[in-house]
Amino acid sequence: VYGSDIAAPTLNEMPAITNVVELTLSGSKTVGTALFLTHDSVFVDKEIVAENSLSEWSHNVTLIEGTNSFEVYSKKTGVDTKSGSAKGSVVLDTIPPAKPVIDSPTSSTGDAVVEVKGTKSEDGNLCLRRDQEALCQAVVAIDAPSEFSYQLLLNDGENNVCFSSADLIGNLSEEVCFVIYKIAGPDVTIIK
Repeated sequence: VYGSDIAAPTLNEMPAITNVVELTLSGSKTVGTALFLTHDSVFVDKEIVAENSLSEWSHNVTLIEGTNSFEVYSKKTGVDTKSGSAKGSVVLDTIPPAKPVIDSPTSSTGDAVVEVKGTKSEDGNLCLRRDQEALCQAVVAIDAPSEFSYQLLLNDGENNVCFSSADLIGNLSEEVCFVIYKIAGPDVTIIK
């Protein structure tokens, strides 16, 4: 048996980009072979599966920020040469967009709607979270210009609003929060 007689292992498809640091690699290999993995500069030719009677394999890796390239090959005890290899890569992006910059909004008004202006990150949307809501709602799209103007509908009384920015894979910036009081006046009836 020569290394070239051993079929190259397979490496199942992985996401192109992720913000999850742990990734499970998997695939198939020739029965009776060990499996070795190279992960960029993290480690080279590390045995991740000992020789066994299984044809399927999986192995958890911790990704590093940026592009992570992998190469797997099989080898059999007593054989000096290795099989062909399978390669794959994934980009780890855990860096959130910059938080939005909000021009000084008014702190109190009698208006039902106020205009909120500012600048958002080019790689993120503008996301609004009100009061005790757990999640924010996108109010300006990622592909919209960085300079924005948003018409914010106010409730009577205290309005706690927070703006943030989320990128395509869900990394969320810090929030910019402020309070606007909508002052409700008395109802006026005009009699002619």
